[in-house]
Amino acid sequence: MSASQIVRACARALVPVATGALLLGAALAGAAPASAPPPAGFHVPAPARTVLKNGLTVLVQENHGIPLVQLRLMIKTGSTADPAGKEGTAALLARLLKRGTKSRSASQFFEEVEFVGGTIDTNAGPDASFVWGEFAARDAEVGFNLLADLVLNPAFRAEEFDKEKRLALADIVETLDDPERLAQTSFASWLYAGHPYGRPVDGTERSVKAITRDDVTALYEARYAPGNAVLAVVGDVSAAQAAQRADHYFAGWRRRAVP
Repeated sequence: MSASQIVRACARALVPVATGALLLGAALAGAAPASAPPPAGFHVPAPARTVLKNGLTVLVQENHGIPLVQLRLMIKTGSTADPAGKEGTAALLARLLKRGTKSRSASQFFEEVEFVGGTIDTNAGPDASFVWGEFAARDAEVGFNLLADLVLNPAFRAEEFDKEKRLALADIVETLDDPERLAQTSFASWLYAGHPYGRPVDGTERSVKAITRDDVTALYEARYAPGNAVLAVVGDVSAAQAAQRADHYFAGWRRRAVP
């Protein structure tokens, strides 16, 4: 997924939660009386683009119609970077990011997120990993602070690693009872035989059992770098203010080469 696609996805997703996110989808689908003229095409202006001194690209799409701000950080590494025989490392890394930072335990972190009514989540795909959050516009700075802390200062505590590894294994076992997931996995394995795309993003029981905490920290150190990431900001915030906050909270992310 390209940086511009991230911004477009964020813009489409930025709808009032209280009134129902399906309203925008219905409008874009042309849910109008037969006598009504065709709806205008959905158009997102080009985002403002800034590259910070450490190499982090920041894309900002202003949308002042809704008092929300969505942050989405894409790290350009996913399951295709998993070590052979340890498939699922990138996915486990993404899960562990939510399990506390060097200054906040997992419970403390999410208490702060929930206190302002925000959300933060993570996931990994074949080519990229994502960290995203949504906050009221008045609490956008809190969102920048928390999201940056999650990415820049993960604790990777041993007890949290063990817990998330058990949960990852349980999720894999659960998919064995899901015919659709099994079909998708089998088809990808056949279609991309011999290529990293053919490996399951979440790994297998055998590969996840082989993953160690050191494997996760090694992947983080090698791939989670500002020059290998894009931060998209969409919502009720000016481009200048968003770039300033990104620079303030992500300035400590050390620039380094990525393999």
